[in-house]
Amino acid sequence: MAYRYNEKEIIKSNSDYELYETTVTGIEFYINYNNLTAYCFKGNRTKASWKYRFKDAQKIIKYIDDEIKRHLENQDYKVQAKKQKKEKTDSFRDSVKVGDIFTTSWGYEQTNRDFFQVIAKPSKARVIVKEISSKVVKETSWCSHNVTPVKDSFIGDEKTCSINAYGISNADRYGNTAYPASTEESYHVSWGY
Repeated sequence: MAYRYNEKEIIKSNSDYELYETTVTGIEFYINYNNLTAYCFKGNRTKASWKYRFKDAQKIIKYIDDEIKRHLENQDYKVQAKKQKKEKTDSFRDSVKVGDIFTTSWGYEQTNRDFFQVIAKPSKARVIVKEISSKVVKETSWCSHNVTPVKDSFIGDEKTCSINAYGISNADRYGNTAYPASTEESYHVSWGY
């Protein structure tokens, strides 16, 4: 079995380093007051997030206190971001209804558009979609044009998809997210340069 380097265990087992006591979870500090070095380990990492040498012990403590403050701010930010994403997802899920149209855009050195129409909504978080056709509304060059979806002009099979904060997950055959679209708007398509 190969040896796996575990910096955290090495520092913990070194009697020159002492654990800096803090009530914050998910972060640990080890200080060597003899050579004025400190290590920071975040989460389950075995490699230090940082390791520094300082000019004096007060600078070690100040740096660690600042790191704890940043860590707490980051944790708070993550909680708020998660809450906002959930609210956005719930709001978007509530707004999706049968008959809504969505589009995916994909392609390498080309822009392809697929359109989908919601034909059923079995739950708040899931919809059944079916691909619909599009029509050309304007030729924009010899290798591109603008298209618009044609509602109720079904061309594909039914597919059950999840609704996320921005659209419908895995709507097309490539796993792309489909975003809201409208029959009142046109969408660019190109196929060569």
